[in-house]
Amino acid sequence: RQTLRNRYGFSRTPTKRFSVSAVYSDEQTRYRQADGSIGQQKPGSGASRLDCAGSLGAVTHITAVFAFHATAKAIERLLSSPPQS
Repeated sequence: RQTLRNRYGFSRTPTKRFSVSAVYSDEQTRYRQADGSIGQQKPGSGASRLDCAGSLGAVTHITAVFAFHATAKAIERLLSSPPQS
């Protein structure tokens, strides 16, 4: 948000939305537990990194779905804009 405000002039008003399209999941994050099981309780020490060692790795077929949706939104937006001369 800071970058959008500083570099691109987005509003600093907290209640004003940026109107930026985004592709995201509202699914609850799952973490590997000490006993090897998977749960929603975040481990307390050191496992909060965004990598495979911290249980938050990436799986190609999942990240690809997000990329396809983002691409579809970008194409949709381009096609809905009037042609520029």
